[in-house]
Amino acid sequence: MDKSIGQAQRLDTRHPSQEDGMKGKSDPTRNCGKDTLLTLSPAPTPAALTQWRCENLPKRGTLNSIEAAGTSKIGDIKPAKELGYKGHALYRYSICSSCNKERWVRVKDFNQGVGLVCRSCGYKSTKAFTSKIDKIVSAGAKRASEIGKPLSKKRDPWYYPHTCTSCGKTVYHQLKDIHRVCKECQYDVRNTASGENHPNWNGGRYMHGDGYVVVMLEKDSPYYSMADTKGYILEHRLVMAKKIGRCLIEGEVVHHINGDKSYNKEENLELLPNDASHLPYIILQQHIYKLESTIRDQGKEIKLLKWRIGELEQGNPVPSRSNETSGVRRDDTGGTLDG
Repeated sequence: MDKSIGQAQRLDTRHPSQEDGMKGKSDPTRNCGKDTLLTLSPAPTPAALTQWRCENLPKRGTLNSIEAAGTSKIGDIKPAKELGYKGHALYRYSICSSCNKERWVRVKDFNQGVGLVCRSCGYKSTKAFTSKIDKIVSAGAKRASEIGKPLSKKRDPWYYPHTCTSCGKTVYHQLKDIHRVCKECQYDVRNTASGENHPNWNGGRYMHGDGYVVVMLEKDSPYYSMADTKGYILEHRLVMAKKIGRCLIEGEVVHHINGDKSYNKEENLELLPNDASHLPYIILQQHIYKLESTIRDQGKEIKLLKWRIGELEQGNPVPSRSNETSGVRRDDTGGTLDG
């Protein structure tokens, strides 16, 4: 027997203390499913031990389970020890009902209907996944491999059919990249079409980032002089101009009475001559917001006090608010507790 340091040797099944020269030391690895115990010669270095384990020891269950699978038939039952698995459970050689892959499944799981499919097919066999796929297929979507599209990171994404509003051609796009025109028509439409002729036309009305509503005016409109270079104007200024029958002067301000910038009805708008006259309204509106916030907070406080009074009248204990004064904490009943 070679006694060189760090060399692994396989011995017969005996307790390590019975081996000459082993001095009761053994490699605490595992049995690997056979009636042999892996032991080592006089203590190797940790680096040598780690390297030897990586090169010689298989992962749990990979060796014996594969060997057993080669000679097993569907329905055979074997203990975990013979397969190289941990524990004492019984395993049944079963076949996946989805991909027909053969593998070992715990008998307990198989009887409960847990191990009918393998791990890779587990989610694919659920009702949520099948219903999701049915909806995608019913929408006419196809895989990238079916229509000659490039795969994305070894994945086969779905592409949905779409009809180009410019040329009428049916094209496929991913859901995140669906456009109203195809790629061949994008350049022409972007540089020639405008207004209602543009495929992305949404009525010429959108919400500005400041909360105001912006609308588009036609060039023949009598209020077109109020619009910007692209033909857009703030809706509340347009409503006020139509109300008074003339274009607004640049310095005139339209005030929202209720503070809602998107509510542009005539009864909610007021015309002011300049910003100086609009400033008091802004200060008043901020004061109103502050008072409303205070009222909401006081309403919550009143609701809490009413609940505490009701609980005290019924004789129920109520958690007190600590009023720390010179180390003494008082409760709601007037008594004192040691702080």
